[in-house]
Amino acid sequence: AMASPSDEQAGQPVTCLSRHLETDEVFVLLQGNCTLITGGCLDTVTDVAKIPMEPLKLYNVRKGTWHNRILFPGSRVLIVENAETGDFNSETVTLSEVLEP
Repeated sequence: AMASPSDEQAGQPVTCLSRHLETDEVFVLLQGNCTLITGGCLDTVTDVAKIPMEPLKLYNVRKGTWHNRILFPGSRVLIVENAETGDFNSETVTLSEVLEP
């Protein structure tokens, strides 16, 4: 898949994190700027980290790790995940505190 923000989405705060329960997910910054957000792999979000992505570097988010991303204007991120990844084997949690870019 490919992620590219619309003008309304670009640089917006993060209000939730998701995790995939059966597979890893890989992100590759192709253009622009993106910050990868991770929140540990416990049942609740812990140890939130903001990781500025480097172009063409692979970022492997292990199964069970809470994550999201902040895409900035003009950015493109390649997303590699198992074709059978979906809502039925993933979870999303709303954060009690919004994460600003």
